Amino acid sequence: MAVLLVACQEDVKPTKGEYAIITGYNAMRCMCCGGYMITLSDDETPFSTPYFQWQPGPEHADLDLENSLPMHVKINYTLDADRCTISEGWIEVSKIKVIDK
Repeated sequence: MAVLLVACQEDVKPTKGEYAIITGYNAMRCMCCGGYMITLSDDETPFSTPYFQWQPGPEHADLDLENSLPMHVKINYTLDADRCTISEGWIEVSKIKVIDK
């Protein structure tokens, strides 16, 4: 028996200049898994704090996501409330800037 939990959000507002850490890739195998994990906390450890899921697009090709994780960033994002998730939700990142920590 499988249970699917889907969260809905009525009023999706963009968030600007939020400090975040890309902690790693979620390689779990399930219908709602996948994507990179982004936490808004100071904890760099994957899965240890609530996180969002994110799938980078071609506009993010300059990020070295294979070798530079955890990566401290500032992001502008919106919540994608229509996707199945195992986290706080999937996000669409409209702007990202790597910052030194």
